[in-house]
Amino acid sequence: MRKPVISSSRFECGNLKCFTNSENIREVVRCSFYSNPSYPCILPTNLETREEGEPIHTICVRNSSSLRIFCDSGHDYLVALQFGVLRSWKSRFGLILERQVLEKENPFPVMFCLQHPLDDLTRVIWKQGIRISELTDQSQQIVFTDVKSNIVISYNSHTDLHSVWKIRCASLEEVEVAHTLSQTGVITPALSGQNTDLANSSFKTGSASPSLACTPAVQRTSRQPSGFSTPTNSHPHTPVHTRPCSPKSRLNSPQSTGVFLRSGVSPSFSSKVSARLLGDSPCRYLKQNLPAMDDDLGDANPHPLEVALCFEHIWTEPSRPTREKLGKAKKVFMSQDAVGQSFFCFLLSSNQLNLVKFKYANDDGVTIIFGTVEKIPALDAVPVDELNMILVLEPTGSIQLLSGCSRVGKTLFPPSSTTLLSQEISALAIDIKAGDPFSGSDFCLSTPEPSTVKRPAPFPHIEPIINHQFKKDFICYTPVSFDQNSSAIVGVRDPCNRQVTFVYNSGTMIRATLPRVATSLVSKGLETVKQLLPRELALQVHGAWFSKRHAPGPIPTQEAEWDMFCKCILGLCGYQVDNLDLSSLSSSGDMNQGCPGPKKSKTECGTDGDWQYLLDSPQHVHSGHSLSEILKLQHVIREPYDTNQSPGSKPVGEINPSAPLFSYIPSIFWSLHLLYEELKLDVCLYSELPYIANLLSRLAFDLKLSKYLHHYWKDFPETGSPISETRGSQLSSDLLLKLNVSNIISVSPPCIYTHLSKVILNQAVSPFPIISSVNSSIKLVTACTVTLGSRQPNMAVNLELYLKPLSQPGRPATHLTPIIIGRSREQTVAELISASGWDRVRISNLPTSLAIPIYSALASCRLDPDPTWSVQILELIGREDLAENQSQTVGDKSYRCIEETLDGLEGLDCEISRLRWPKDLRTVEARRVLQSCKPVVVSIEKGPEVSDHDFLEEQEYFLKRMCERTMALPVGRGIAALKTTSPLPTEMLSIPQLCLTGKAPPAGTKVELARIDVSQNMDHWPSFHNGVAAGLRLKANLESQEVDSTWISFNKPPGAESSAETEHAGFLMALGLNGHLANLSKLDAFEYLSKGSEPISIGLLIGVAASHLGTMDVLVTKKLATQLEALLLPTATELPLSHNTQVAALMGVGLLYANTGHRHMVEVCLKELGKPPGPELENCVDRESYSLTAGLSLGLITMGEGENLVTGVLADLNLPESLHNHMLGGPRPKPNSSARERPVSYQIKEGDSINIDITSPGATLALGMMYWKSGNQTIASWMNAPDTLFLLDFVRPDFLMFRTLAKGLILWDDIEPSVSWIESHVPSAMLEHCLVRPPDQPAPGLENLDYETLNQAYCNIVSGAGFALALRFAGTWNKAAFETLEQLTNKFMAIVKRSIAELTGKAVIEQTLCILVLAQGIVMAGSGDLSVLRICRYLRSRVHTSTIVTYGSHMAVHMAVGLLFLGGGKYGLANTPTAVATMIAAFFPKFPTHSNDNRYHLQALRHLYVLAAEPRLVLPRCTQSGDIVPCSLTLQYADTPWYSGLTLSVTGPILIPSLDLLTSISIEDKQFWKTTFSRGQSWERMRKILDQGGNLMVKKSGRTSMKGFQWSLSENDRSRLEENQLCQVFLGLVLKDTPEDWRARMETLVSVCVPRDQPELISVLSSLISLPNLLGSQRVGLVSHQLRSILNIRRIERRNLNLEPELVISLLQRINSLVDKSCLRPELHSALHSFLDGSFPALNQGDRQLLASIVCFNDIPPPSTKLVSTPQTKNPLKLFQVLKQSPNPASLFRTMMVS
Repeated sequence: MRKPVISSSRFECGNLKCFTNSENIREVVRCSFYSNPSYPCILPTNLETREEGEPIHTICVRNSSSLRIFCDSGHDYLVALQFGVLRSWKSRFGLILERQVLEKENPFPVMFCLQHPLDDLTRVIWKQGIRISELTDQSQQIVFTDVKSNIVISYNSHTDLHSVWKIRCASLEEVEVAHTLSQTGVITPALSGQNTDLANSSFKTGSASPSLACTPAVQRTSRQPSGFSTPTNSHPHTPVHTRPCSPKSRLNSPQSTGVFLRSGVSPSFSSKVSARLLGDSPCRYLKQNLPAMDDDLGDANPHPLEVALCFEHIWTEPSRPTREKLGKAKKVFMSQDAVGQSFFCFLLSSNQLNLVKFKYANDDGVTIIFGTVEKIPALDAVPVDELNMILVLEPTGSIQLLSGCSRVGKTLFPPSSTTLLSQEISALAIDIKAGDPFSGSDFCLSTPEPSTVKRPAPFPHIEPIINHQFKKDFICYTPVSFDQNSSAIVGVRDPCNRQVTFVYNSGTMIRATLPRVATSLVSKGLETVKQLLPRELALQVHGAWFSKRHAPGPIPTQEAEWDMFCKCILGLCGYQVDNLDLSSLSSSGDMNQGCPGPKKSKTECGTDGDWQYLLDSPQHVHSGHSLSEILKLQHVIREPYDTNQSPGSKPVGEINPSAPLFSYIPSIFWSLHLLYEELKLDVCLYSELPYIANLLSRLAFDLKLSKYLHHYWKDFPETGSPISETRGSQLSSDLLLKLNVSNIISVSPPCIYTHLSKVILNQAVSPFPIISSVNSSIKLVTACTVTLGSRQPNMAVNLELYLKPLSQPGRPATHLTPIIIGRSREQTVAELISASGWDRVRISNLPTSLAIPIYSALASCRLDPDPTWSVQILELIGREDLAENQSQTVGDKSYRCIEETLDGLEGLDCEISRLRWPKDLRTVEARRVLQSCKPVVVSIEKGPEVSDHDFLEEQEYFLKRMCERTMALPVGRGIAALKTTSPLPTEMLSIPQLCLTGKAPPAGTKVELARIDVSQNMDHWPSFHNGVAAGLRLKANLESQEVDSTWISFNKPPGAESSAETEHAGFLMALGLNGHLANLSKLDAFEYLSKGSEPISIGLLIGVAASHLGTMDVLVTKKLATQLEALLLPTATELPLSHNTQVAALMGVGLLYANTGHRHMVEVCLKELGKPPGPELENCVDRESYSLTAGLSLGLITMGEGENLVTGVLADLNLPESLHNHMLGGPRPKPNSSARERPVSYQIKEGDSINIDITSPGATLALGMMYWKSGNQTIASWMNAPDTLFLLDFVRPDFLMFRTLAKGLILWDDIEPSVSWIESHVPSAMLEHCLVRPPDQPAPGLENLDYETLNQAYCNIVSGAGFALALRFAGTWNKAAFETLEQLTNKFMAIVKRSIAELTGKAVIEQTLCILVLAQGIVMAGSGDLSVLRICRYLRSRVHTSTIVTYGSHMAVHMAVGLLFLGGGKYGLANTPTAVATMIAAFFPKFPTHSNDNRYHLQALRHLYVLAAEPRLVLPRCTQSGDIVPCSLTLQYADTPWYSGLTLSVTGPILIPSLDLLTSISIEDKQFWKTTFSRGQSWERMRKILDQGGNLMVKKSGRTSMKGFQWSLSENDRSRLEENQLCQVFLGLVLKDTPEDWRARMETLVSVCVPRDQPELISVLSSLISLPNLLGSQRVGLVSHQLRSILNIRRIERRNLNLEPELVISLLQRINSLVDKSCLRPELHSALHSFLDGSFPALNQGDRQLLASIVCFNDIPPPSTKLVSTPQTKNPLKLFQVLKQSPNPASLFRTMMVS
């Protein structure tokens, strides 16, 4: 069978992915879906886009029956196609499918959309005006879609016209019309006499009008499961992955099929699909082509498919007068021209290309305006996006390049491919030097060719494709054979960037690459020139340049290309370019080469020009000056090449005023000048400036702009003279008057350096002109400078006061957004730079004088940034640690189970636990204590009188007691292993074995429970707990796809063993407690509940409710109602529900409606609290647990809101009084008339009074939880213990425990961690008689004192108060609370061995002891405290035949052990209302006596502590190494009514207190950068860090103790520097073998930068100190401007500028010394006076550079007028005009006065 292969490159060379399909491929489409749209399909308003979620890039491969979707991530999906598909089209909303219409079929929808591979298909409607229709035939076909603009283009075969539509989500009103059409099934006939698309196609039509309110309402407005499903692809032995999205968005649709596939049921789709797509209309096509299936699962009246998308009509091409049909376009595409205008291009079968220009309206940016239709003859055409052109194959066979509708030129592509290959097309290979301004070109081939070869066409890269197959290698081209008959090109195809494939008539294909428009510099110049020209002229310029640049001929060099560009522009301006000398530079090395001159014959001996070239080189001049200084000789002054002389015989000529660009000469000059200033802000582009300066000097001279000439001469003296009267000009004075230069160009040249210097000094400035698309760097740097120069924070700065956007002809006006300066100017600068896309590399390319203030601002932000800043800003300021905290690149290092699980505690022994407790083996001991998968040791010695049979029975009795302990272990193990393991989606979760066997030493003989009587279901609930403990180990992101509905079902036990099913029930509950059951589909949940298994129902109900905690989800409420009689309607059918299942459902109600105060649920819980027994033993067994659960649920719903509810919405229920009656007794409330009538039990007679033995615990806790933390003294007084011994006899002792606990909840803030507070709840009259031996001679009146009642009351009161104390300080490690509980624990442990225990009752003492130990574990949760661990280890060792230590005792003890290592030491207990309520339910202080005991409390509720657990572990992790490092943290506690907030210094890793108790967490460590998280926005960031594993990324700081600027370093300072790794590298490698003076300077800079941890400043400051050495070199103007800026910056009275005053003073002295020394030479001194006198002296190149440096540095005005009347005057007042602008007028005066 044929297996085509599809390869995808994802636009990255070398990144190939291959997919194999087993069937013939009909179509391949690359489409991007989105994982989690937050909006439903149907929206109330029209939206262009919607929140799309994470993109899923896919390749959709369609065959005849299915659609295979391959994701780049590796996932793949299989979508069954229920109909034939004509074409598939990609869009932003998914894949649009166009159904193939058969002949004589009933009207049927044609357009569908697949929004996600796991979604159902949705319908598409069409809207034109107010008409809403649905396409039902093939008369309207899609020919083009565009993802970016949401555009679809269709062709109407009736009208023979193309139309443009906008794709958007359908509104609710439109969906109602569409559903009305699908229900009626009426097809409106085609309308006549109307030239509309909808009127001339077969549509179901309707109109959106106000009368829609009377139409039938849509039955579904959200996604629901449907019969039209898309089955996913499943692999053997691996779970099928469902959609990786939020469970609420795509929960139902993708799961239905998965259930059918797993259960083996063959779903029926035939009738469903027909009915859903057609309403009531039959579909013969589907019935004939779909396989026969059963209709058992079909609905009687299935709903039609949803409507998701709407195609809204925008434009239809004009009607043609002739009747000739042009037909559907063969090809449609979008294109942009060289000036940004957009076009729709239609290639018709009549060899015609129609271009329609369109643009978006300026007012809203949404409305599209269309132009006229332009027609161009064409056989074929493709867009070349990178060039903004269209390549057209004309009917004549020639190839034309268009930019929009403008013709750029023809290409001379050879007619034969053989001719093409013979010429090799390598003539365009040019040598590009590294670092020159023309680098970046792609004209580089593998085989060079002499420059004499002519270029036949602008295709530098050609690759043959034989037999319609691309060659494997896309880079190296090898000769191949061709058919000699291949002589004509018949098509072009497959455009990508600049690559196009040409198709010959023989089928041969050639892949060609079009050349770029130009290299880097010319491209910038061309784009800049076009900005201030009308678009028509700009297109003309672009076309003229492209034709000139790529005309046949020799390949130009870089310099020649620039000269070619200058000639092209000046020629269009009217210049006689043949008479111009446009050499780029006149005396600078390799820049002398201008336009190519006549060829000279080669000679072996060379010419005089070679020697002249060497003499003029900068290296020779510099060496000559240095040698003259050393030998004390006079400088040799060579006669320079006179650039001002007339060419002599060459005439000057005159500009042609009729040239197209003549009137735009000032605009061209102005735009190029702004480009010139823009390039000054990037030192990497300085090499391009001389070329532009040369052209600008020519134009400035012609435009009589002397100041501009002076401006360019200062920057590059080698370009010529600032006074060029001898240069000839083609622009006469009369023509100059016509140009109106003054209205376009300012009088003084705008200089960006001067502008920024004035801005930062807060001096008055004129707005700097900018072109928005050219001067982005100027805009940004100016904005940053304005921000740094502002004097006040929290203000808005109008940027248009400093920048002036120029108006561009034919383009919308540009306005600058004001700068909002926040509290920190430096932060605003960082935000501006980050928003512009700059990084630190781009900042380093700024000139030194501009980089220093920006680096200073970023360094200031680095000290203590806001952790909520964006990742881009944090990386910009050098805080990669905070950036990683946001992106969380370092995941949770939790244990990932690969092998079979051993004991379920593998995650406890991890790196974190070893770091937290490195000095002992407490984790090993805890793991040994909590494991239950190994046989226990039955160590009993056999007495001589004991027979073997009796000894075996004794062993088994001992094993039974050991098994009671083993069966209690899973609850504690689940606490310790909470969220310590990551799941593997391809593997089932292994559940540790619950081993109930033993081994007898020394031979290890196996011991089993075979000879004694044990309960048949003894391991039922322990197996449930074992499954919960295994499921709680899983840690997975709720938004990930690791735990989804398929994986949950994948973990179903394969066998039918009851223990395995019970463990799976616990596993389900654990997933729910961790929030993963929200991913369970409805059908999977139904399948679980329909089994009727009690453990499955319990685990599922509690788990689902916990996953939707406090959400009041309606669907979950319905699930609970099916298992709880109280939620069913009075007329509902009675269901055979087990008691424990109803208890679980009732607890689920409390969880689902937690903290909501829902009235109906409060009424239900209150009614169930006192539910009487029913007939036939209904509600007769374990009634206490049902009533208690009702009270707990009531407390959860009203937790802490009693004061508000009883006076608000629940005032009429009289909740306090009703609960008081249920607590103390009273008449039974009358049943509600609307409630279901329950028959009275004929076995249990309770009368008309409330049975408080059943209701009192639940009512007491409900009152305490309702008034939690309220401080209500009235309610609290109800909970007081009786004051007299007489009243004490009327209260059950265990009720006193619940009342004391409830009182502590009410008076929450009054709880004190002391023994006195605990014993204050005991009445003073009985306190002295508690836990003491009865005296032999009692006092008078105390002879009949009941010491047993007193002691039991005391034990229960202490238990309740201790439990309340533990809840108050849960997870806080409060020392006082721990010592209080420890003191009481030790007291009761001592009592156990005394006779007083017999008097009190050992069972009561045991219960009290277990409660106090558990309370210690609650307080010390996550601490791993050794003292509590020792107590627990002692208590668990009490395994004997006594009945006092029960299953519940072991459960309490091992829960305390698990709490010490909660979540592997990563978690603590929260103190929120919900957390307190769930801890009361989980740690309820009444424990079961045996493993199946659920009388007082349902054992499944013991795991609700998960809802109170919160991550608190902080792991400082180094960004450089990724290792966990010790780091000092400062915790600031919040203020309390009793004391002010404390500041605590700790060392991480550590388990921090609850965030509710803190106000800030900061990193205060000298080795790391400071970070502060405080309450507010950063507090949520800290919560997220804790939730994601607690990895707090920290960055090492290189700061040292060295301070200040030091000219020379001592040995100690140098040794301290070398301790830094960066300094070691820099001093040892970079400065190796360098001169001593330079090394000393660099060490000085290192001593400045390293203490501030700013190594990036080393390169900046090193370039700064080298600036004075460059005053005599090239680009002196740029150097001098930077020096002036540095001297201006030092005047700013601000700190943190990273510019030491000593360094600036030294810099200034070096400049003055150099200038003074240079001016001692008479030629330079004379030249300066000649310059000031208005004449230009003759100097050699070095002196000319130095003169320009002096002029630029001192800001001497241009010599347009005579500045100094007497050059030799010694009066400084007469030189005021010259001296006033100099930063150092004294030095300038000395220079001028040198004789």
